Amino acid sequence: MYNTNDWKGIFLNDLVEKFNFNSYLELGIAQGETWNNVKCNLKEGVDLNSNILIDNVVISTTDDYFKKLNKNKKFDLVFIDACHEKHHVKNDFLNSFKHLNDNGIVVFHDINSWSRQGAEPYSSHGDCYEFWINLVDNYDEYTSTFEGHERDYVGLFFKKNLKKIDESLFGDMKYGYDYHEDNREKYLFSKLIEI
Repeated sequence: MYNTNDWKGIFLNDLVEKFNFNSYLELGIAQGETWNNVKCNLKEGVDLNSNILIDNVVISTTDDYFKKLNKNKKFDLVFIDACHEKHHVKNDFLNSFKHLNDNGIVVFHDINSWSRQGAEPYSSHGDCYEFWINLVDNYDEYTSTFEGHERDYVGLFFKKNLKKIDESLFGDMKYGYDYHEDNREKYLFSKLIEI
């Protein structure tokens, strides 16, 4: 576990170093605290905040960014930390997967919420945990979790040369907070890895 509030960027940079990754995409830059810790040859970011003045950060919705992105452009590592509503995260994942190199990794922030209030669709953690549950149920062998600072979890999806995602598997995702709370062992704790 990383004992710092900057743990996400440090963790992502550890992934870059461990797997010798060359390209990184960050969806949702916020103040740049994660972005600034990731050292990679090619870095691109996307955020809606027009006040962000960081090189290689596109001011856009993630949907619009992917619509304009060259279909042949690929990334080794993608960090999804934009809108935390489950359908937005699903779209960000499906779009990212199409631009993920073989053996690349997609990392999801805030897949765990410790309060019902924090798990509301557009709150701090949002209801993206419902997408994570759906992803684990359908692609269990490709998923792991990592516990960062103060019980903050990220989910990792390892492409492992998987060629296609079956989009029909992601329906309404109506698991609800009680299901999430009762099944943390299955979807979070039992899947923990070390980097």
